[in-house]
Amino acid sequence: MMMRPPATATPRPRRTDGLNDGLALSISAAMGSLAGLLGWVLSTRLFAPAEVGQAAKVVAAFILIVAELLDQTLLIRHGSG
Repeated sequence: MMMRPPATATPRPRRTDGLNDGLALSISAAMGSLAGLLGWVLSTRLFAPAEVGQAAKVVAAFILIVAELLDQTLLIRHGSG
């Protein structure tokens, strides 16, 4: 037989200080970093150094272009001052 809490029981209040959100964001960033590191380690084991270097150049260029586009968008949207 399954026991249920009484209908008058109030749920536990949620934290409003942002600690849970910050912790989730930190864990997500750490997991993404580890996945990227694992990808580069595997690529160095599976491919020739010249191919890995070429891929690194492409990734760096892509990140630079995206950063520039976001910077321009933010400057247009929020002004330069």
